[in-house]
Amino acid sequence: MKKPRTPFEKAIDFIEGRITEKEYLSEKTRDSAGREILDRQDLPLLKEDMSLFRKYLLTLSLQGRFTILLRREFLGMPQTSLVDKYGINKDKIRILKGQHHPSKVNKKVAIRPINSNQDLSNELLANLAIFWRVPISWIQPGTPEQSWTIDHFKYLPDPFFSVEQFHVYLNQTEELALKERIKIKHTKPNHWVYDVRGVILKISAHQNIYLRVAIWENGGFIIEIFSINNELNDFVTLKEILQGYGPLKVGYCYTVIKNRINIVIIAKSRSENFTIPNEVRDFN
Repeated sequence: MKKPRTPFEKAIDFIEGRITEKEYLSEKTRDSAGREILDRQDLPLLKEDMSLFRKYLLTLSLQGRFTILLRREFLGMPQTSLVDKYGINKDKIRILKGQHHPSKVNKKVAIRPINSNQDLSNELLANLAIFWRVPISWIQPGTPEQSWTIDHFKYLPDPFFSVEQFHVYLNQTEELALKERIKIKHTKPNHWVYDVRGVILKISAHQNIYLRVAIWENGGFIIEIFSINNELNDFVTLKEILQGYGPLKVGYCYTVIKNRINIVIIAKSRSENFTIPNEVRDFN
């Protein structure tokens, strides 16, 4: 009897064109009792090889890309949390995946609103690009750019923070995360992010640092430098600013852009159980 192909092997079949996107996305994996396994077992393996993951994303159609990237493995939180925390209309999520047409719904939000009233607003796409650590063109119609960019930060509402405002944001959001953790009941143990935000940190008239800030439900945060120029200088400045949130670790992340590596600072802060994601490589 022919051995069933693993989810990872099926992903390779899709990348190499041996099966269609529809066939690949409709594949279901089941455990020994016949129950469907909701987590896609191929995604962690694909993410381990950024060159392969880049090819994988580029092989997907735009709607297929959204279908995969909107999974909790890439959001860092369940999709329901994305909707509840930022007031994103569920219809917009369906539109991104090619499943639905829009209807207006006003909803109370838990963290801050992300404008999604306009069909596929620039603000919505810019925020998602920061969640997923990709240039915005990778989630827009057309050919994805093959260079790193921070142009989409201009679509974010109020991205500029002084150093003092940045400290207030980190402290207040971590405090909220720790309070909410007590109320949250996940179906299985996991390490989820509480908030992901694009920040332009104003150091001086001549220095702005472009950041992706991820604050964890269990406390602590990972701050990734998105800046295009002067990354080393930005790193030295940022590490000094974060000294009060130690212990600190320094790492790096590969990106979907070939030869683009982002410096990361991991701050344990008030976390008692901080797990570094697999995609963050440790310098220490």
